[in-house]
Amino acid sequence: MRFDYLHDAPPEAVGRLRLLCATPHARGILSFLSMAAVVLLCAGSLEALHLRSAQGALADAQARLDRTSTAVAIVNARARKLRAWITLDRQIRAIRESGSLFAEKLTLLADRVPARAWLTSMESGTDGYDLTGRALGIDAVGDALDANPAARLIALRASVGRDMRIVDFQMHVPTP
Repeated sequence: MRFDYLHDAPPEAVGRLRLLCATPHARGILSFLSMAAVVLLCAGSLEALHLRSAQGALADAQARLDRTSTAVAIVNARARKLRAWITLDRQIRAIRESGSLFAEKLTLLADRVPARAWLTSMESGTDGYDLTGRALGIDAVGDALDANPAARLIALRASVGRDMRIVDFQMHVPTP
């Protein structure tokens, strides 16, 4: 079907549409519908913008919550360790304040043994104590010697434990 807009009469459907749009009532309805479409389009765009902004704020808040949760977990772990150290300190103070001279000397020696080294035996002599113990690595033995400047190392033997290196040591500590 060919149609020449200049010379032919408009087709029947186009003519009806032109007649419908030509009335003032129809123009009012069409202008109202077009305004409503523009308003709805603007409202939808604003809603999408607000939604995107809210999702960004939610992501930021979730990241802040995760960081805070991690920090709280670290603080709780440190608080548990601190409570354990405070309990141990109270026990050591109770031993020291019991009035026994031996308990006081034992407490002084215990203060000088690092956490990664422990004593297996202790012999008292006239000039001091011979301490035998084990440590988790040679650096723990070094820490024990650093904690006791007057001490001297008598023997050192390394043996391999299950998953870690265990060092047996024997040292002489003069009477404190």
